[in-house]
Amino acid sequence: MPSSLPTHSPRIVPPKRRGLGAVSVAGIVIASLVLAAALGIFAVAGFGLWVWLHKSPQIDDARAAADQYVTRIEQRDDAAAFEQVCDESRAALTAESFTALVEAGPRPTGHTIERGFFTTEAAKEAQFTAHLTTSSGASRDVDLEVVLAGDDWRVCGDTLI
Repeated sequence: MPSSLPTHSPRIVPPKRRGLGAVSVAGIVIASLVLAAALGIFAVAGFGLWVWLHKSPQIDDARAAADQYVTRIEQRDDAAAFEQVCDESRAALTAESFTALVEAGPRPTGHTIERGFFTTEAAKEAQFTAHLTTSSGASRDVDLEVVLAGDDWRVCGDTLI
């Protein structure tokens, strides 16, 4: 009986390879752009944080200036304390009148610098509460305003503690 099957083996043709379509290429390009934008945003934010942490004025520097000012007054080094006063306040006083005004009030013999905060977003002005103690044991709180003038912190406002 004759066979109804073909005598030659069927030829298997592999499927056609499909290249990347336009949609796939566009998806890869868009994903790459989104990734690059995200990395750019994080890089800018990271750099801004680094500048803020390392290059902006620090509250500790302002606190040290307020502390040094009160310490100089306690040690009767009024000339050095007067040099730490901002230009606007020094324009209204002389070193001698500054000393006379400090002597007129109860001169502190001890202090602690307490609460402190920047009063401007640029961190160029700060305010501290100084707890002052006199030789009689009396104490009072005063607010000291310090301002960054060039590289130095200066005491401004009511400097006659």
